[in-house]
Amino acid sequence: TTSVDCSSFMRSLITFLFTPEALQPRGARRYMSALMVLLLVGDFCLSELIVRKVSYTEIDWVAYMQEVGGVFKEGQLDYQHLRGDTGPLVYPAGFVYLYGFLWKVTGEGSDIALAQQIFVGVYIATLAAALMIYRSANTVAPPAAMALLCLSKRLHSIFLLRLFNDCFAALLVYLAILLFTRHRWPLGCFVYSLAVSVKMNALLFAPGLLLLLLQTYGVNSPERALRVVGCLAICAVTQLILAAPFL
Repeated sequence: TTSVDCSSFMRSLITFLFTPEALQPRGARRYMSALMVLLLVGDFCLSELIVRKVSYTEIDWVAYMQEVGGVFKEGQLDYQHLRGDTGPLVYPAGFVYLYGFLWKVTGEGSDIALAQQIFVGVYIATLAAALMIYRSANTVAPPAAMALLCLSKRLHSIFLLRLFNDCFAALLVYLAILLFTRHRWPLGCFVYSLAVSVKMNALLFAPGLLLLLLQTYGVNSPERALRVVGCLAICAVTQLILAAPFL
């Protein structure tokens, strides 16, 4: 009886892991949230182990701190005079505010251990957003695909050992996408614009966003066209407000 029960359990587990959520029996879907929590807790433990056992790699952190230090220590708002060891400041205003906060809480960038713990939180939040996006696409993504998100050596390295600004940009982009999947277009555009203000590679998503806005609202009436324009205006105005002190 025990062997039969074990065999039945394994078949049920394999079916659960490799069947898209929308195709699973209704009773099995309740385990999806439990799986997501398990993955987040497991990856948090893995991340803490990496931070403690793998040496931090200095690439851009010191330069970031020097660049924002010119703003928050010297009061300099002219981008021509904001520099670090790697050259002039090339990132938008959102980067300055964000890393200015990190500059303050880490003692002008000296407390690397605290910075790494902050980035552990950013990594787990990004993973949680990605998992929720996968679940929103339940017709194509089996639960096993979610586990693969936790196995990227490169992502752990970028988030936990190098402290790149890509991490915050990625988190904001994923949050924006999650909002879009829930049809929260104005709020999603605001969050997306925040991502662009941290690192402009987020602009690569802009053509796709414009296409989705046109598909969602259309332009076959003035009211619908105004909704598209309104969402685009949210993106633009957010950039202007953030950049205003430096203009």
